[in-house]
Amino acid sequence: STYEGHRDTCPSWWIAAASMLLSPFVAHVGSQLDVMWTFSQILEGFAMVPQYVLSYRNDSESDIDEGWGIRMYIVAMGFYIFFKVVNWAQ
Repeated sequence: STYEGHRDTCPSWWIAAASMLLSPFVAHVGSQLDVMWTFSQILEGFAMVPQYVLSYRNDSESDIDEGWGIRMYIVAMGFYIFFKVVNWAQ
């Protein structure tokens, strides 16, 4: 198995619950479909947080060559989220 439970300390259930509770208040129309779409958009933004946490923990234990790739992944995902927020704000 490749799962490392001792490094997985980010509470994913908390992120999903917070997104579920926030989505009815943020949805524009209030229909069930719009609330579900808003939930998926909020959840997508926070879904990468556990990956960031795990990558950060792996980065501190890896050598320089492997750490560079992990840092580039985190920077690329950060740009993805940044441009998504800019596009969503328009």
